[in-house]
Amino acid sequence: MIKRLLIASAITIALFKSGIFVFATPVPALFLFVKYGRKEGFSALATLMLIALAAFLTGYVGRFEFLYFCYYGLIGLFLGEGFVRKFDIFRLSGVAILSTLAVMGIFFLLLYSDSYGNIIQGIRTFVVQGMDEAISLQSGVAALTPQQLAYLTAEKASIADFMLKVMPSALVVFSLLVVSVTLLLTNAMTKKSGGLKYLGNVAMKELPFWPVWSVIVCGMAFLADSYVVHNEYLRFVAINGLFCCSGFFFIQGCFVVTFWMQRFKSPFLRLAVYGLIFAFMQFMGLVLIALGLSDNWVGFRKKVVNKIA
Repeated sequence: MIKRLLIASAITIALFKSGIFVFATPVPALFLFVKYGRKEGFSALATLMLIALAAFLTGYVGRFEFLYFCYYGLIGLFLGEGFVRKFDIFRLSGVAILSTLAVMGIFFLLLYSDSYGNIIQGIRTFVVQGMDEAISLQSGVAALTPQQLAYLTAEKASIADFMLKVMPSALVVFSLLVVSVTLLLTNAMTKKSGGLKYLGNVAMKELPFWPVWSVIVCGMAFLADSYVVHNEYLRFVAINGLFCCSGFFFIQGCFVVTFWMQRFKSPFLRLAVYGLIFAFMQFMGLVLIALGLSDNWVGFRKKVVNKIA
């Protein structure tokens, strides 16, 4: 058990520090939950949190990196506990996202409110620090051109102001991405043992209809601000709502693509489709969002299943 805990801890830290694979940071902890049970999952997370706390208290890492690591640890914790309780995929994801963000809000207040009299200014400073970390990371992996990095550095303050206003939806969408990647990789790693088999075929999962109504209401609110009301608060409430719904429908679009890939057994076709999505993520992301939204209206997968039946 101790050997597994040490290996899982080392892999988790390596993923967190890797940059490009940071989204998979909760995978080792969830793997232990699924493969060996609650005791080992909790033990691994407790070990990691003690390491992170010691690094923070000794000044080896700053507040931002400490909070960022805690965020991934909490995702792993709530996903693991949800697995133990056999939550369905939507409840499992929802509890992990909302519970993590709630606890992180408390952590933020404890670590930042004592340093900044104005809590909004404290959040803004937190965002700027995050941008500094992101710019530093991008410089290391050379994902952006020097001109793009120079623009981000020069416009950091205005970008931080905008990010501050859309932070609620950005956190939800980012958490949705982390949870999706974690579940996908853990399922692949535990497929032989059938650890996440109880979730069923995710390719047939369908969101409830309320996000569609949310898109309609938020779209109307955005248009009302643009042409009638001209209220900044209304505009950013609408933008946050649209961003959140876009994240939900992106995931459903992925479910639809997975459904069709299951019908076509060709490995080459799967590789080509997934490669196309990753290579042209900005455009294909919009396509997947539109596909997920339209699936709620039309029900592509249900029609195919009914026709086969």
